[in-house]
Amino acid sequence: MARRKRVAQQWRTPMPLLLLIIVSMACATVVHAANDIEAARLAIRTKQFAAAVRSLEPLATGGTAEAQYLLGLAQQAGLGTAEDSAAAERSLRAAAGQQHAAAAYALAGLLATRDPPQRAEAMEWVERAAALGYPAATESQRTDTLPLAVERPGTTSELTLRRAFAFFAARTDDAANLERVGLAEVLGATDEFGRSLLSVAAEYGSMTVLEKLVAEKVDINAVDRFGITALMLAATQSKSETTAALLRAGAKIDLVDRAGRTALMHAAWADQAAQIDALAQASASLNLADARGWTALDVAIQRERAQAAERLRALGAVAKLGPAPQARSAGGMDPARTGVLYQGWAPLLVAVSRDDLETIKRLRAAGSGVNLTTPQGDSAVHVAIESGALAALRELLVNGADVNSKNKGSETPLMVAARRDDLDAVRLILDKYPDAAGLTSAFVAAAQREHGGMLTALFAAGATANAVDAGKVPVLTLAARAANVDNVAALLAAGARADAADPRGRTALWYAAAGGLTSIIDRLLQSRATVDAADAEGITPLISAAARGHTKVVAQLLAAGASAKKTTKAGDTALLAAASAGQAGAVELLLRDRGLIDKANEFGDTPLIAASRGGFADVCTLLLRAGANIRLRNKDRSSASDVAEWRGFNALAKLVGG
Repeated sequence: MARRKRVAQQWRTPMPLLLLIIVSMACATVVHAANDIEAARLAIRTKQFAAAVRSLEPLATGGTAEAQYLLGLAQQAGLGTAEDSAAAERSLRAAAGQQHAAAAYALAGLLATRDPPQRAEAMEWVERAAALGYPAATESQRTDTLPLAVERPGTTSELTLRRAFAFFAARTDDAANLERVGLAEVLGATDEFGRSLLSVAAEYGSMTVLEKLVAEKVDINAVDRFGITALMLAATQSKSETTAALLRAGAKIDLVDRAGRTALMHAAWADQAAQIDALAQASASLNLADARGWTALDVAIQRERAQAAERLRALGAVAKLGPAPQARSAGGMDPARTGVLYQGWAPLLVAVSRDDLETIKRLRAAGSGVNLTTPQGDSAVHVAIESGALAALRELLVNGADVNSKNKGSETPLMVAARRDDLDAVRLILDKYPDAAGLTSAFVAAAQREHGGMLTALFAAGATANAVDAGKVPVLTLAARAANVDNVAALLAAGARADAADPRGRTALWYAAAGGLTSIIDRLLQSRATVDAADAEGITPLISAAARGHTKVVAQLLAAGASAKKTTKAGDTALLAAASAGQAGAVELLLRDRGLIDKANEFGDTPLIAASRGGFADVCTLLLRAGANIRLRNKDRSSASDVAEWRGFNALAKLVGG
């Protein structure tokens, strides 16, 4: 009886309940279980809880007791669905009412952990479960205990249980209970994916646990079986402060996993714009490519992550695959698939997609036209280009196929060919129809891809080097954003204006500086690009490069005559921008002009105050050595020391406080 009284003191989602949920959900035995139940259990065993819940919900609604039981456990623990104790109770009661022994026992456990515990009803369900032959219920009767009325695992508990609980604590940001299990003994634990406690805390945004683990000097850059770091996992969830904490602790920002993906790419995949901002501010390389050759912006575009794509474009990131998804045509055709997708296609179109010249000629002789379209809106010429069917394309053009029609994405065949980097198709179209529609759009697409003769062919057809895209962005700027040195050189040689700006006032040089693209900067400077051309916010190429920590670009621009005295509309110098972003290398270069060391912006922040706010001790040390004034205050009357102290950087507050 004494043990039963401890029920009211149990944790909100008790560890024994969690273990019961995972074990029971994965292993519950019903001899003649339906295939759908087995599919749900398989999903549970592989920890695909959301998929399991989707499988269970219609079965539970239909009255299947086993599904009601498993769904109730998931609802109680918040596995694959929102944690909902009331919904869990309804599901478990429904199953228990159908003489489901395990559900009756689980319901007893749920009632026993209520605040206050519903002891009497809980014991009734234990008795019913025992009567139905449930072994755990029989044991509870023998020991006169309620289900789950046990203490949290402590330092004397079995190590496997303590490790399991440690990961539960990491997921739920329960630092106190992480200490309870004997933190020193579980620090090195990894889960089934090889992930550390730090990685799990980062994945769930568990800031308190993460800070405790960082204080224990765990390996910040440890990787799991897939090469994924804690920073990469942090980048996939919404709490950017978790990412910032890892970066302060020494997380390497440009490490790659086994697929070659950086934390920035993981953030792009998860469509986490705030995380992208945090990583970019910490100087993440915007244009690294993964094993497929995709940049972070490519990931965002190809996977249709709109917010991520918008932020990456604003930061000057480039897309090597171009500005549109490439997996399908804009009209919806997928040349890699057959069967149901091609229902409703004319035989000639199917033959075109297969580059079956013999069948095309036979169908033409039988009277088939060449200007047919698919149900998805692609013309025969579109189909040929998307399918890489050059022989079919040639035959269509010879027979007068329309090259000016548009698909549902408003693309002409020439535009599609350029988007696909299909130089042979472009040449075939232009040789037959030099005035084919879509030349400028094709040129815009080609400028962002590998050179390979495409620009030359389009120049010959009349494309102009000063063309702009639909958003009024100059083609030279697009080529620079795509990090395409050859195309930048070709455009400049053809007369592109080096200082042409987009609607935000940003030139090709601005984007090249933001991307750390020294070779493109060389080409632009040789073409007399204005080195201090500022955007609409007053941000110069030097300020942009300094804020991103591109030290080689900072040195390159300073050598070319860039002024470190230029300020943004908010009054930020390049030095202040670098200091506020923690870019020690850029700060060191810019400190050669000591006259700017205490120059404040419109808020009164000096470089020292800005660096203190970010907790950047290395930058503060550089500024102090160069003679930064520690007594200056901003318009909030805060000194560098005040700002650091308020942000919790106590050691730094002492350093900058003198």
